[in-house]
Amino acid sequence: MLLEMNIKNHFVAALSVLIITMGYLFLLIFFNFDFGIIMICSIAFLFFVLPGIYLHIEYWSINKDEKYIIAQDSITQVKKGKEETYYSNDIKKIIVYGSATLFKTWFHLSAMEQYHFARIFLKNGETMVITCLLTPRVDKSLEILKNVGVKKRKGLFNSTYIYTE
Repeated sequence: MLLEMNIKNHFVAALSVLIITMGYLFLLIFFNFDFGIIMICSIAFLFFVLPGIYLHIEYWSINKDEKYIIAQDSITQVKKGKEETYYSNDIKKIIVYGSATLFKTWFHLSAMEQYHFARIFLKNGETMVITCLLTPRVDKSLEILKNVGVKKRKGLFNSTYIYTE
C-alpha cells in the first residue's frame, strides 16, 4: 500500500476545518454580522478551528518529501528519492496517536479531532512519523503489517512535538 500526500488526503484531513468554518460564516450571515455573534464565532474559531489549521501545517512540514510503502513484512520509506526498507523484526513498536472520536465512529466537534499520526520506533533508535496527510486512516494502513503490535493512544491535540513516546 502506497502512502503519499495528495489532494484527496489533504481534503479529508481538512474537511472538519472547512465545515466548521462554513458553519461560522452561515451564523454570521444569518444574524446579520451582529457584534455578539461575531465575538462568539471568533472565540469558537480560535478554540475549534485554528488548532486544526496548525496541525495541518505541522503534518505537511513533516511528511512533505516522503512516501511510504507498507507491505505485510516491511515498511519502505522514500525520502527525497532515497529508499530505506525496514522489516517487521526491525520495528520495536508502533503507536498511533488520535482523538477518541477517531477510534470510535462519532461526529468531530472540533477540527483538530480529525488529525492523527503514527510514530514508528525502530530497534536501531530511529523513528518515523506517518501522518493523516499520507493516508486518511493511518491506523488502518498499518494493520497490513504482520507480527507488529500497534498501540493506540488517545489525545485531543495530537502534535508530533508533544507526543514523542
